[in-house]
Amino acid sequence: MQHNPCSIIGAGGHGKVIAQLLRDLRIPIAGIFDDCQQLWGKSVLGVPITGPPSSIPDGAPAIIAIGDNRQRQTLAATLALDWQTLIHPTAYVADTVQIGNGTVVLPHAAIQVDARLGSHVIVNTSSTIEHDCSIGDFAHLAPRSVLAGTVELGDGVLMGTGASTVVGIKIGDWSVIGAGATVVNQLPPGITASGVPARCHPPL
Repeated sequence: MQHNPCSIIGAGGHGKVIAQLLRDLRIPIAGIFDDCQQLWGKSVLGVPITGPPSSIPDGAPAIIAIGDNRQRQTLAATLALDWQTLIHPTAYVADTVQIGNGTVVLPHAAIQVDARLGSHVIVNTSSTIEHDCSIGDFAHLAPRSVLAGTVELGDGVLMGTGASTVVGIKIGDWSVIGAGATVVNQLPPGITASGVPARCHPPL
């Protein structure tokens, strides 16, 4: 299948990961774009960094390759681009999964039946999303994070590396779950929680 070239927004570490993902998918890269002028003229994996994201033509295929959830939200709101959904060939995604525009699923991730993912979500390497989970826009599951069945993540939630949940809990919008934490209770919006079991900091 022939693909139109895709622009990458972000020249950091996640931008490098997305450049490799596009190569694995055999999708041509139109260029890498970043607001940092010091990076212009340099390259990532041999792909030139050519200018700011605002220089990408409206309607062009693109993906936001920035790990920070708030930055992805801001860029998605200000740029009128054709946001691509990218799934690595080694990932498992059940037929009934719903995935929003601009979401990326990286190598060896697994997304089980009837899960629903919003827009501009990052499902990082070897993460697991079990059946009937609901993931809000701009969320990020870091490598090896695990959601048990029927979990709800609000918009912008960050699950740190190796973080996990029990079945059926809800984590509120823009909360941050620390690396290796295990969430066993409902968590409100806008908090940071860590530990086993995960506790809010400062305590509620």
